[in-house]
Amino acid sequence: MSYTTKSKELLIHMGYYAEIVESYNSFSNKRKDILSFGDLIALSINPPASILLCQSTSLSNLSARWHKVSDKEIDGQPNPVRLKLLMWLENSGEFWIVVHENDRPVGKRKLNVRGKIRKVFLREGELMYDDIDTSTIW
Repeated sequence: MSYTTKSKELLIHMGYYAEIVESYNSFSNKRKDILSFGDLIALSINPPASILLCQSTSLSNLSARWHKVSDKEIDGQPNPVRLKLLMWLENSGEFWIVVHENDRPVGKRKLNVRGKIRKVFLREGELMYDDIDTSTIW
């Protein structure tokens, strides 16, 4: 099961309606994320209402995913992914990075026994994050 599918199941378990929005182009062999950083979009079922984009990744790729959205410049030019994320956050959207690690088989499925969710937010023009307590979720 892919990390994106696991993240979708997690979001549904947490009370969100979630859909995978990442697509794969077989001609170029590339994956395309919504706004260049979102694998899933989710709407809260319970109040307070919220809409979020979610990036699914492994622990080993967490640093690369964080730099993709947080670096201010790439090759001396403004980072377009960061600019899109800033617009998303400024328009009341949420962004989470769901980190998966240490899968172990349980029956026919794999159960993710450890992981974390990083909730990304804007503070004084800078991107920051808080880890969400997942001890009762996983």
